[in-house]
Amino acid sequence: MYLKALFTCLTLIMATLSGASLAQQSPPTRTELIEFIGQIPELKGTREAMAQLGYKSPQLDLVVDHEQRLWNDKVIAGYVADRLIGLYNGNLPNGWAPEGLIAPLFDSGYTNLSRSDKIFYFKVQSAILNAMSVNECGLIIKGRMSERRLERTISRAEARLSADTLKRYYQLQRTAIRTGVSKAPKTLSPADSARIQEKLNAAVRSRIESDPNLKGVAAAMENMNRASTTNACQTGLLYYDTALSMKGRDLDHVLLYMNE
Repeated sequence: MYLKALFTCLTLIMATLSGASLAQQSPPTRTELIEFIGQIPELKGTREAMAQLGYKSPQLDLVVDHEQRLWNDKVIAGYVADRLIGLYNGNLPNGWAPEGLIAPLFDSGYTNLSRSDKIFYFKVQSAILNAMSVNECGLIIKGRMSERRLERTISRAEARLSADTLKRYYQLQRTAIRTGVSKAPKTLSPADSARIQEKLNAAVRSRIESDPNLKGVAAAMENMNRASTTNACQTGLLYYDTALSMKGRDLDHVLLYMNE
């Protein structure tokens, strides 16, 4: 959800910056940019757009409130404003991409969440996959869904979640993004990453061997490109379920590994 708003933010703000440059006027100040960023939900018509994707109250009210809180958070908006000013002044490195404004903030902030919040986050990811069609789920796991369709599919699935789940999920997103502004990400060492990857794969293989109904998953693990969307979806959900069944240090490591 926040990435969609980000691209709208970029389009509008960069047009403003370019217009100021062409007219040889001063670009917006940091304070003005922060105020402008706070208007994103209204400018992009969040309520109308989400209603078209199937959101109904109270879920519709929650998603609108989420975007308003997100873009009116002075820490988050200030971070975006600083990056936009840096872009305008030519102070950002070559190869810098627009999604670099905020996407890394969630990834970094997520690693600093509590274990219970990380578990909740991945339980919601699993619930989102279960809330869409098996074909859609499989295409996502196989990486064969266009960005635009992916965004709409996930939004429609989110709209089917309970209000209580969405409320905590959105709050978790905002917390992670805000935390990502000031805290470095927690990472696994290469050795720990390799260890937990092997342990997760071994646990999944063990479950497959003990359940004849999972033969399709075994085939999908061997060649995901040739797997049916049904088997691909089942594989993704099995990995989530297996990872979340781990304990202690293994659980902490797998929660970081799955977000790498």
